Amino acid sequence: MTSTGVDAARSRGNEILYRATPAKDKLSSEIAERARRRRGDEEKCEEES
Repeated sequence: MTSTGVDAARSRGNEILYRATPAKDKLSSEIAERARRRRGDEEKCEEES
């Protein structure tokens, strides 16, 4: 691979990481929110028992 090819691959990799970060953050937030809701549901069930 020439230095131009390496630079192109590095640039493309950086672009992909830049685009993937918001998607990863959104997915993490959704998982955390689901876990919070699940815990809340479990606490309600325990209070009703």
